Parts: sequence; C-alpha cells; structure tokens
Amino acid sequence: MSFSAVLVGVTLFTLNLAAQTYTIETIEYPGSSPTIVTGVNSTGEIVGYYQANTGPVPENFGFTYLNGTYSQIPAPETETRVGQINESGTIVGSFENGSFLFNDGHFEYFGFNALFANGINNLGTVVGITGYTQQGFLLKQGTLTMFSVPQYGNTMPYGVNDQDQVVGYAALPANISSPIVTTGFIYDQGTITTIAYPNFPYTTLTGINDLGVITGYAVDGETTVGFLYDHGTFKTFAIPGVAVTMPEGITNSGVVFGLLSKSILDSGRGFVAKPSN
Repeated sequence: MSFSAVLVGVTLFTLNLAAQTYTIETIEYPGSSPTIVTGVNSTGEIVGYYQANTGPVPENFGFTYLNGTYSQIPAPETETRVGQINESGTIVGSFENGSFLFNDGHFEYFGFNALFANGINNLGTVVGITGYTQQGFLLKQGTLTMFSVPQYGNTMPYGVNDQDQVVGYAALPANISSPIVTTGFIYDQGTITTIAYPNFPYTTLTGINDLGVITGYAVDGETTVGFLYDHGTFKTFAIPGVAVTMPEGITNSGVVFGLLSKSILDSGRGFVAKPSN
C-alpha cells in the first residue's frame, strides 16, 4: 500500500549544538496519530510505525518513506512496531507474537513469544528484549547473548552500532525507591555503563552511531528533554516551537530522527533533522 508524500513542514533552525544548523522534515503517515520515525539509512529511506483507528482499539502499523512515497509494511500479524533499518535495507521489528526482519518485500520470523527486536546494525546483529525474562539480548551470527543492568529489572535495548555497542534503558523494580527510576545504559562487549540525565528520574537512550554519539530523552513529570550524549557530554536537542522533542536515533552523518509533539495534547509526528553545515 503506497501513498503520495504529504509534507507537513520543512523548517531551518539552529540548535545550541556548537551552532549546528538542521533542516527539519516532519513525517506524518496519512490518517495516523501518531507517527514515529525509528530509522533512516544513507539512501534516504525512512522507517517507523504509526497508530491508526482501524477498529475498536487503535493498532500499530509499520511504514517506509522514500522518494516522496509512504508505503505500509504488509505485516501478516497485528501490532507491528518497526525498529531500525540498516544500509542493506533490512528492517527489524516486532509483532504481537514475536520479531521479524523485512527486506525487499520478504519477512523472516524469529523469536516467537520470546524475543522482541528493536535494533539492527550493518553486520546483521539484532538487539531487543526477551519476552519471558525481560532481559536484553544481542543476537549475532546465530549466537544469543542475554544481559541485564545490575540492580534493575526490565532491560530494554533500542539501538546497536557496528561495534556491537548497545544502548537502551533499564527500570527499577516497583518495590525499590530511588531518585532514578529508569536509567540509560551502554552495553559494550559484556561491560555495562549506566547513564542518567542530571536531576531527571527517567532516562532512555535510543540510538548510537559508529562514532559513539548517542540519542535519548529524559522525563520528569510533564517535562521531556531530548538530547545527544557525546562521550560524556549531554547536549540538549530541542526543535524550536514544539513542546516535546524525542530523538530516536542518529546516523553516522549526524542525521537525527524521532518524534515531536507541538503541545501536551498533540499525539505527535515523526521528524528527520539533517545537518545543513
């Protein structure tokens, strides 16, 4: 299923990131509410998922956007959530009952009722969460490695780069009280490092490129702060004129993508921010 492009808006603005300027394109699948961009590759193919009211309960659908055309991913199951796309055009994601790889119109299933995938790198390594134990997993060349952030409960990986560095978040069990409720983490060859945005109880890391630059966001009540984390330094990433900016990933060329909302009542739409200098 394909649709002609609906360009909601293109804006040039300057972020407080060493005067880096970006051109912003908003992405909104026709008839959706919301649309979330979760992946972009160097060919310009954009992927994500959207929610639509097709029945009594809203349902999620995956999509691609390329050369001005939206295409719905023809998923054979319900509740499609798309994660990353790599340079070969392979898309990773999950259904209600498991995970999939999608490329050139073909699905490959894995991890029924057990693995729910979010990220993929250019070597085919896949990361996500196990449905039974709520541990993170890294699936590389047929070998499954599971891991958890110490002292935390659910460990949810979102992104992975070509060095197999994995980022995501981990949540404290409900019976433990702490100023930090969820923390971001980096999993690197068996070593886990936690990263929490200063003075915010909820931190999520969403993507990492091959240069080690990480995207994420932090939440405190009704306040959400999007950021880049560059080797120990947080840099706020906020699109002017909107209430919420939630980066979901960054490419090696510095393209940032994710979700924005114009107000607390706005369900949101996707964005792609391309460096212009």
